Amino acid sequence: MTAGAVAALWNRRRSGLRDWEETRGTVAGGKEEKTEKVSERRRDDVGAAFGHLALAAAVAAAVFFAANPPLWTRPFDGFETFVSLNLRRDGFEIPIYFLGNFYSPSRPLPWWNGFFWAATTVPTTLLAFAALGSVATTFRRTRGNSAVETVGENGENGESGENATTAASRSEKRDANQGRARGDGGRSAAGLALAFAATLPLVRVVPGIPTHDGARLLIASFPFIAILAAFGATVFVEWCERTAETAFWGRALRRKAAILDAVIVKIAKLERAPSIENESETRERIWEKWEEWRKREEPKERKQNARTARLSAQVVVFAAFAVGGVDLIRSAPQYLSFYNATLGGVVGATRRGMEATYYWDAFDADAVAWLNVEIAAARADGRPSGVLFGSFSSQTLDYYRRWGTLATPETETISTPNVLLNRERFGFYVVQRRPSGWTTLELALFKTARPIYRQTVRNPIAFPIDGARREIVLLEIYDFRDVERILTGGGGGEAARSPRENENSAAR
Repeated sequence: MTAGAVAALWNRRRSGLRDWEETRGTVAGGKEEKTEKVSERRRDDVGAAFGHLALAAAVAAAVFFAANPPLWTRPFDGFETFVSLNLRRDGFEIPIYFLGNFYSPSRPLPWWNGFFWAATTVPTTLLAFAALGSVATTFRRTRGNSAVETVGENGENGESGENATTAASRSEKRDANQGRARGDGGRSAAGLALAFAATLPLVRVVPGIPTHDGARLLIASFPFIAILAAFGATVFVEWCERTAETAFWGRALRRKAAILDAVIVKIAKLERAPSIENESETRERIWEKWEEWRKREEPKERKQNARTARLSAQVVVFAAFAVGGVDLIRSAPQYLSFYNATLGGVVGATRRGMEATYYWDAFDADAVAWLNVEIAAARADGRPSGVLFGSFSSQTLDYYRRWGTLATPETETISTPNVLLNRERFGFYVVQRRPSGWTTLELALFKTARPIYRQTVRNPIAFPIDGARREIVLLEIYDFRDVERILTGGGGGEAARSPRENENSAAR
């Protein structure tokens, strides 16, 4: 899609230049040559459009393949699974926790959920500039001439016409038309970015479309939101420059009035009162001085004002983007738990009924290192050292086993059929704080047992709107003996046991 947008931008620029050449040809050759050129241009545009479409499709396919590692070894399995799930999705219920309520394919999310995800998972400052870019793309008029005027009545350059256009004016019109073409090209690119950014949120409005996995299904929209933000930043800088020029004219008029008033007051203080004629002559001299000053100083002052305004606006844009970037960096390594300042960060989002984590990104290098130490200690003591995960991906566990991520091969997910029939091999139970994935077992664990490890994240937002600054829990690990007590009806864990929480609790 990006390749298609770039290609469309370039094609639009070329089309604008051909418009100017076509108009000149119209004067030189009349209607027949104009018709021929229009037909030729249309054939060129159709061919170029198909070429750009083919290029965009090839690039999109290559990027899709390169960005999906499972396709490298099993290229057709994913497509087969996709078709299979869509043919039998009626029985495929994936719970979704959204703003304090549970949803599923049989009870779909509100139609605006895609727009909400985009508005709450993109840094607020970047989102504001993207909104400005969207509005400017929709309503902004292109600066420059809207059309190229006829350059003469007779001949290509109109030398024999009474209103023949000079070479200088033709050059100015050509430059204006080229500037218009560039402006139209930029607006066309921003329009494409707006269309691509809105596609996925709009698709989620259609009934029956899968809407689980939170913002993951909107990832393809985010690069185009960034493009809109860049366009909005450009519009903001240009507006500041124009405003500075307007302010200059206001100051100039006030300065002129002050000069007139000062001189007239000075004349009035003369010992002999001036006549009307003398006052009129004085005013004329003042106007002459003003015009001399204006011709000499106005270009320099306007240029200086525009430069100052442009630099100031660029500083504001940089600072705005930096705030959002710092908030995102402070989310490390739980980038996927990011919510922007409009919700108060991940802490405010959790209080409003959103899930703090979803993709098991909280099971990071720190959690793996801690668990491997405990696995080794359990093995040395002769205790079970297997690990059971709640609501985990079996494919991800396959990768863990293949890569040797954990120090034990005994790793399973609770969704594996009959896994609890052979549970004596497990020593640890890992669960993430994702309400839509909790089972009754996990709810009982939260109520009656205490974790031996807890992964938390401190709110990364520097200036959350609601001021929330506390930590939130993303992942917990329990001793499997607590799970065994719950399964056998023995109640909760030992009340005296204190959780050995992660000292480096993702407070980045």
